[in-house]
Amino acid sequence: MKRKHYKLTEKTFKNKAFLKVNGYTRMFIPMCLLALLAGSVCYISLVSVVMWNTTKRATFEKKMASISEMVISLESKFSSMQKKVTLSLAESRGFQETTEIKYLKTQPLTRVVSVNEVEL
Repeated sequence: MKRKHYKLTEKTFKNKAFLKVNGYTRMFIPMCLLALLAGSVCYISLVSVVMWNTTKRATFEKKMASISEMVISLESKFSSMQKKVTLSLAESRGFQETTEIKYLKTQPLTRVVSVNEVEL
């Protein structure tokens, strides 16, 4: 079976059978373009989210590094101050060795209030 070849002339374009295209075929190119556009939007949004997360992580890493340096310096200051405190220095400043340990009494956090205690 041979395929029919059309010569593109003015008479060919007037023939309505030549211009008839199936509905699915007519919608194929717009649907492909729509899918390409949706895929591009998704790709661009995902790339932008990855870039934003990367920059935030870099800033947090810098903050964590500065905080860890500060903690290290404070720990070294604390250890040097701790070595200077002796029992004789504490006694000269007014601290005394206790023989009896006393604990603070606190009210429970969930205390029940009786009717007589409530004042209106």
